[in-house]
Amino acid sequence: MKSILITGGSGRVGKIIRKVAINFGSNHLLLALIAKNFYKSILFLQKRRVKLLKIIYPPDPKNRLLNLGGGGKWYYPRWENIDFYQKGVYVDYQFDLRSEKKLLFSNESVKAIFTSHVFEHLPDNSVIFLLRECHRILKPNGVLRISVPDMDKAFEAYYNKDFKFFDMGGGRIIGDTLERKLVNFFASYRKGKYRGGPIVEPDLVKHKLKKLNKHDFTEWCVSLIPKNAPYKAHINAFNFEKLSNFLRKCGFSIINKSKYRSSKINVMRNKEFDNKPVISLYIEVWK
Repeated sequence: MKSILITGGSGRVGKIIRKVAINFGSNHLLLALIAKNFYKSILFLQKRRVKLLKIIYPPDPKNRLLNLGGGGKWYYPRWENIDFYQKGVYVDYQFDLRSEKKLLFSNESVKAIFTSHVFEHLPDNSVIFLLRECHRILKPNGVLRISVPDMDKAFEAYYNKDFKFFDMGGGRIIGDTLERKLVNFFASYRKGKYRGGPIVEPDLVKHKLKKLNKHDFTEWCVSLIPKNAPYKAHINAFNFEKLSNFLRKCGFSIINKSKYRSSKINVMRNKEFDNKPVISLYIEVWK
């Protein structure tokens, strides 16, 4: 089956206008408006295309394929997307994965589950609850593929003074020192116009790195997020050991460390699935 990649977002409309204004000057506002309307037309056609594809390739209710937290612009034929975004063309089920409520599927009705860069947005108790739900709804021999930012890779990059890991790894990591970038890798939020990680003095970060183990250090980073921040993004951190322990606690026993686009399930090797290979940990488990 031919793969289908859908990307985009409303924020790009403003970026188009600003880019045109910067490159061509304010006298070219008409050109910017044309670019804006052209982009809106593309989004409209993409949505129409996805609606048609969902009719041609409907999901199989007896062998469901789920993407948990796929975002507001993800689609792949026969797959269903569960996210907190408003239900629409791309989101089949609007559901808060932090709610610790049962997923809307019967026992052993799902053939495969994919989730990418979601668990770092959830506290431990919500991750464990969600993993138990995945185990409940998966069929025997069903597969769960998980990707998260890799805690161990981040620490290795810090100690190797690898700025490129933080700057070009696929995440939005800010900071003028490696210490601030490391903190932002594990903890991020949005408040007003600010979007990034807690701003910490580098010497304090170095002190905490000497004093704390890696898990306690990441929890310290998260504790620095302002309590009144309206949106908290990264609030958790994982390595293979921690996530494997959670999976075993939730009933999974066949736990494999995987690589970028190396799933044992053919469909999950497509470009619509794994991303951010530089910073990610990939795990594939079987029921």
